[in-house]
Amino acid sequence: MNGIAIVAGGSAALARDLRGAMAEVHPVDACDGAAVEALAGRLGGGVDAVVVAGAEADPAAPPAAQVRGFVAANNHGTHRMITAFGPLLNDGGRFVVVAGPAGRLRHLPARLRPRFDVSRLTLPGLAAVLDDYVAAVEAGRAAAAGWPAWIEVACRVGQVAAVKIMARDLPPGRGVAANAACPGTADVLWLAAPGNAVPNGELVRNRVILPF
Repeated sequence: MNGIAIVAGGSAALARDLRGAMAEVHPVDACDGAAVEALAGRLGGGVDAVVVAGAEADPAAPPAAQVRGFVAANNHGTHRMITAFGPLLNDGGRFVVVAGPAGRLRHLPARLRPRFDVSRLTLPGLAAVLDDYVAAVEAGRAAAAGWPAWIEVACRVGQVAAVKIMARDLPPGRGVAANAACPGTADVLWLAAPGNAVPNGELVRNRVILPF
């Protein structure tokens, strides 16, 4: 019997060709809160895998013109999916967020890293950090606060932090794993059969765990 997989993101994720996947696939736009809640309510449980993709930044566009939508898609969308579908995962389930190698604390200055302390941070607290970041970019204050010029960095660090928070709070003994993946690695993680040794709460690229 095929499992149930949720694929979330913007238009790029929804357009992904998943024919042949050994699962009953349900695409959903992570930015659409009503759609996410409706799908979660309709399924009620029994989810085997969730893959969350999102938007890509436009290098040609000013950061202030795109940061709000970018964070809404990649960060708030991820939080929405964790909250809605994390509790619905079967034993041995997989939750994968497509992030990128920019999602490492080393890409932030030392003074900003404590804001992503995943040992104590909650998802609402993380959302507040990212909302503050958006406000700083839009107001032209981000550079003075130490934020990198490229908006991918804060966003991807936030995605990896969200996965680490989810993994930290997973109930033990169920074999559920939550990870972030660089593009091209997500399928390896979400297709891993239950019982196989997989990382949990990590950023993975080409089967290698990248330090946060």
